Amino acid sequence: MRLQLIAALAIAAPPTARADPEVAASARIGVYADSDHTTVTTTAVAASARPTDALRLGAQYLADAVSSASIDVVSSATGRIHELRHEVTTTARYHRGDHALGAAYLYSVEHDWASHTLVLDASRDLAQHAVTIGVAVTGGINAIGKVGDPDLHRRLVTGGGDASVTVAASRRDLLQLDLGVALLDGYQASPYRFAVYGDLRAVFETVPRARLRQVIALRWNHQLFADSALRTQLRGYRDSWGIVSITGAAAYVVGVGDFDVDLHVRGYAQREARFYRATYAAPMPYMTADRELSRFVDGFAGAGLAWRRDAGDAGALRIDLKVDGFAFAFSQVPAMPSRSGMIVELGVGLSW
Repeated sequence: MRLQLIAALAIAAPPTARADPEVAASARIGVYADSDHTTVTTTAVAASARPTDALRLGAQYLADAVSSASIDVVSSATGRIHELRHEVTTTARYHRGDHALGAAYLYSVEHDWASHTLVLDASRDLAQHAVTIGVAVTGGINAIGKVGDPDLHRRLVTGGGDASVTVAASRRDLLQLDLGVALLDGYQASPYRFAVYGDLRAVFETVPRARLRQVIALRWNHQLFADSALRTQLRGYRDSWGIVSITGAAAYVVGVGDFDVDLHVRGYAQREARFYRATYAAPMPYMTADRELSRFVDGFAGAGLAWRRDAGDAGALRIDLKVDGFAFAFSQVPAMPSRSGMIVELGVGLSW
């Protein structure tokens, strides 16, 4: 079973006083727990090095340990599940003058899912670095199976592109516009989830084979005072399944000596897929019990604290802690009208 988690941990070289250190390494652990009886512990380690002035190479390993007895699991009569997902990412980035090229390969595997993803990107600075334009393309192949059914073999192919422009509008303002499109083709249902109709007859869920996604996002970072900034984002999304959503986020970040403090909030609202029903009166070509395809809203709020110390040629150290609480409201899911929980992350990074 491949759970679509609300939050994911991303590991990168920690920010330090040096713009591009020779070597950087980091480690991070996070715990996600919600009222739907799901707990996820994520551990990740990453390292990168700069063998030449223009080239940086990196690698990351991430493991998700999932324990869940959510309504999805219970409804499919499998009880509590335990699974472990492994993910390895390798990156390369070439930067010279106003140009940059990047590539990343990601391999993810768990007991019933394996995926390969390749990302290529390029960017260029214009107007004496006041404007940056970037493009990226991605492609992936996913193999899906089912525990207890060795004959089930499904495939999902993904591809997409993204274009962005970043503008230093003033000495205090940075604006970024992103446009993205993605196409998913293949098996996008869950082999463990059932839809129910009529007199409680259960059938395996079915969803369209193809899904076209479109995204537009606007980000605005504004320096308020000497050591503080406001970061905002507004994101719109729609797809060929009829889902339309909007996301708004804001964070206030302030530096106090060796510490960085940030307070952040995020809100999300989604319209359901056109074939989603709270209950089905009769069989339909597409039927699902996936609450992520229903109408819902959610909210996240939290705080982060980071400590950094730069020792010059001896290197730099960064330690950070982040805590978030969240709540979901599912107006079309009688079995689970709400969900709430907490995410705690702890990270440490070194660079020299």
